[in-house]
Amino acid sequence: MTLVAGSRLGPYEIVSALGAGGMGEVYRARDATLHRDVALKVLPEPFALDVDRLARFIREAQVLASLNHPNIAAIYGFEESNNVRALVMELVEGEDLSAQIARGPMPLADALPIARQIAEALEAAHEQGIIHRDLKPANIKVRPDGTLKVVDFGLAKAFVSDRTSPDLSQAATRTAIGTREGLILGTLAYMSPEQARGTPVDKRTDVWAFGCVLYQVLTGREAFPGNTDSDVIAAILEREPNWEALPAQTPANIRRLLRRCLDRDRKRRLRDIGDALADIEEASNPRALEVQPRPSAASARRARYTVMLATMAIAAATVTALMVSTLTRPTPQPPTRFTIPAPPGGQMTRAVPALSPDGRTLVFAACTKCNTEDLDDWVAYRRPLDRLQEVPVPGVKGAFFFFFSPDGQSLGFCTRDGLKKVSLAGGPSVTLYEGPVLGADWAADETIVFGSPSGLMRISAAGGGKPQPLTTPNPGKVHMWPTILPGGRGVLFTVWEGSSTAGTGQIAAVSLDTHKERILVKGSGARFFTTGHVIFGREGSLWAVPFDERRMTVTGEAVPVLEGAAFLSQFGLAPLTVARNGSLAYLIGDQPKLPARALVWVSRRGHEEAFHLPAAPYGWARVSPDGASIALDMVSSPGNSDIWIYDIARETTSRLTDSSGIHLFPLWTQNSQRVVFTSGPPFSLFSQRAGATESARPLMHTNLAGASFAGPPAASSWSRDGKMLVFNYLAGTTAGENATFDIGVLTTNGNGTWKPLLHTEAAEVAPAISPDGAWIAYSSNRTSRFEIYVDRFPDLGEMKIVSTSGGVEPLWSPSGKEVFFRSLDGRQVLSVPFDAKSGLTQGNPTVLFEGPYASYLGGFRLRAYDVTPDGKRFVMLKELPGTGGSSASAQLTVVLNWFEELKRRMPTR
Repeated sequence: MTLVAGSRLGPYEIVSALGAGGMGEVYRARDATLHRDVALKVLPEPFALDVDRLARFIREAQVLASLNHPNIAAIYGFEESNNVRALVMELVEGEDLSAQIARGPMPLADALPIARQIAEALEAAHEQGIIHRDLKPANIKVRPDGTLKVVDFGLAKAFVSDRTSPDLSQAATRTAIGTREGLILGTLAYMSPEQARGTPVDKRTDVWAFGCVLYQVLTGREAFPGNTDSDVIAAILEREPNWEALPAQTPANIRRLLRRCLDRDRKRRLRDIGDALADIEEASNPRALEVQPRPSAASARRARYTVMLATMAIAAATVTALMVSTLTRPTPQPPTRFTIPAPPGGQMTRAVPALSPDGRTLVFAACTKCNTEDLDDWVAYRRPLDRLQEVPVPGVKGAFFFFFSPDGQSLGFCTRDGLKKVSLAGGPSVTLYEGPVLGADWAADETIVFGSPSGLMRISAAGGGKPQPLTTPNPGKVHMWPTILPGGRGVLFTVWEGSSTAGTGQIAAVSLDTHKERILVKGSGARFFTTGHVIFGREGSLWAVPFDERRMTVTGEAVPVLEGAAFLSQFGLAPLTVARNGSLAYLIGDQPKLPARALVWVSRRGHEEAFHLPAAPYGWARVSPDGASIALDMVSSPGNSDIWIYDIARETTSRLTDSSGIHLFPLWTQNSQRVVFTSGPPFSLFSQRAGATESARPLMHTNLAGASFAGPPAASSWSRDGKMLVFNYLAGTTAGENATFDIGVLTTNGNGTWKPLLHTEAAEVAPAISPDGAWIAYSSNRTSRFEIYVDRFPDLGEMKIVSTSGGVEPLWSPSGKEVFFRSLDGRQVLSVPFDAKSGLTQGNPTVLFEGPYASYLGGFRLRAYDVTPDGKRFVMLKELPGTGGSSASAQLTVVLNWFEELKRRMPTR
């Protein structure tokens, strides 16, 4: 093996070797950034050194990374370090299917769930135009909970060189290393006839391999055995499988399915693997498993006349019964699943979608600039489910939660500005309520119930009225995500306690008549389903519990009913929606990935020097006044970030914060002993000694308006005497590029009081106090674009613009004779001379250096860089293209008639 335990490949620490094959070596590794175990597939050296082939492979891997399905092992990325190149993949615990088959044939009741999961994985890939090409039991992992994960999707194609001879152009791969870099023909026993002949393949090759796998699961033997490769190829091209080897209890439709999958004529072979799901579902019916063993030919002949006479005797009664049954009881339709990808050029957001009450129309949000917090880029789309094209909903942007009116003619939505509605027939949106909103639902009496920091509120859907309180949460709790019950008697909602990322939720009900509240179960984001169940999120899965709507009580135990749904990083909410007709839509996909940045030194002339520090989602860098250390904030997982201290001389890092939640914006005290930072939610400023084990102590007790939901304060600069700390805070509920920032000043006298220093309708960002304490610099967009301003401190009144063509992120030189700042696009760092006595600049700004250097995460104009105490070098965060962005693989899964599946899993009330 190339790598040994304890070695590193980029941010990944090798834990152990897992195996080797024609596609390379596989290792278990620990992601030091996201603190999770992954699988690293190290590419074979001859392959990795072929530049053209490697480029082609990366292109294929990018396509494969778009796959996101609970039964497909995900590709996380591509890592290159010290001439070692590896795919970063989801680590799937458990054994592969070949190990289970080696223990003997599987009972039908065990084999059918395996077949269903494989078929669903293939169907999802084929819908994206991706073919596996090497489906076999060794590429199917079985987790301890029974969930299957198909691995190495499409990599057979990716591993074939453009220069490979035609007979190998469609080849699969061996499980053991062979000649020609492991690319000779591949796993013969599962290859389709067209693959064995070297002719072009399509998705029907995967259908053939699926038939081979299902046959082997049921029989314990290969469909096309042989002692040599030639024998196997001959069997594939000329002979039928031994159909008599199938268990006698195998249902007729499964036998028919296997014959259709293993038809040598591609034109007669099963065309779409999704068609196999209906046969599998039918065979999974308990009555289908009660098939008696097939009678012998002799016994069949003896019974033939008896059967004929019995059939004639009961024919009339049978036909009559069937007619009455058909006319009086409709046949339940099996659930139908399909996915809705994001519009072309866009990516799916985490906005909570909405199905119309009749289940025919879906509304969701997509974005194009998904790596910022600017929700104005979140555009609403409407997709009739009987069509293949979505259309934008005019005038609806920035929404993170959708809901329909009871008649389906209007759409309600929640934004950071408040609660709004719009007619789907056309016209402008109408604001019903201004302020933080946490979910809403529309009642039949034309009122809307919504969640707020003050509790559940009720307001007229016609607009113009004042909201009336429905619930009052206890201190430390928030009421959110309301769902009005169909009878109009009550509301389901979530009671959340603790921080948004580390708190706990409970599903509760409140009567609209008596306002009496009742806790039901642990979970978040409840929805009522027409089967008499409440669907909700818990522990990363969707759960259901029987529910009596009249008494508003649960009537049984909660059980998990659906895996694979995506969850928001805050408040435990799964973006899902249900309709009255029993349909369900939910989001699947990984959480958005923040871009990784490298920490670098840059001289005034632009000479760059790398730190001995792995790239990570850093957002902020501050050099200590003594020049010995750098404080950083880094996102470790969705909804969690920490403060780290980098020792410059020792080239080591240590974590300052170790509690769950969000910790951001570190700022050194003037003696380099302590670090001030933001922590929450609810957000406030704290101080903690660097290198000590003491707990952080709060600096500011007063809550900022809207800070619990709009955003945290950011400590920015100290006064010369250390008695005042200036900081930024969001003055409204809008974030991103259009955020309204104000500047506050905190007096460090121990009582935690603060006051606004600069409050206007514009955004004033990144305040910095001059070394002599007499001036303050900041950036503001009061003239429609951001410029750098300088004013007297602390008594403002001599405001001056020192930039000439826009500027952000001002920073004083240690001497106070220069003001540094960045161009509007962030690429250039400029300097303008400044006379502290007169308050005048001594010339025009000049460019010191430029490069792909990052601003603060989320699109804010906060300062992300710093200068050393001698003023000779800058600490910059360097952008690493292709390492971040929203989850491009996120999709909406729609399940029509899902109540049929739910009824099979749980009893109705």
